[in-house]
Parts: sequence; C-alpha cells; structure tokens
Amino acid sequence: MSRPSFVANTRYRVAFINVIQADKNSQTVAEELKRQKVPCVVTTAYLVTNDFPPSMIDVPIISNPYSLDVIRAILADL
Repeated sequence: MSRPSFVANTRYRVAFINVIQADKNSQTVAEELKRQKVPCVVTTAYLVTNDFPPSMIDVPIISNPYSLDVIRAILADL
C-alpha cells in the first residue's frame, strides 16, 4: 500500500491516529509517520494491541473515550 500524500507532503510534530479495527489505512499512516520519526499515539475503541504489526509495538495505544489527563501523560512521555 502506498503512503498517503498528506503524510508524505506534510511535517508533523506529533500524531494522534484513530484506528478502527482491521483498518489497514491507519496502520499505513502510523508506520509512515514512525518511519519519519514522528511520535504517534493510536486511539481506538476496538483495537487489540496484537492487531498492529511488531514494528509498531512501541506506539502508545489509548482507548476511547480518553481524558485530557491521559493525553497530557502521553505527550509528556513522547
């Protein structure tokens, strides 16, 4: 799958990616951002951590709904 143009043509400081179960597009975006060394956080109501490929094992995953305190803690660790 090719990388999305909005990822290839834009510089990001951090990315929150909402993943729907088995959504390969979100995984592609997350992998490309990680390749570019952009810190990523996966947000989801469905995803089980073993649904992501091994290369994404270190990406934080938070469940919807999440609080501002959770977001602050994640950002502080990035």
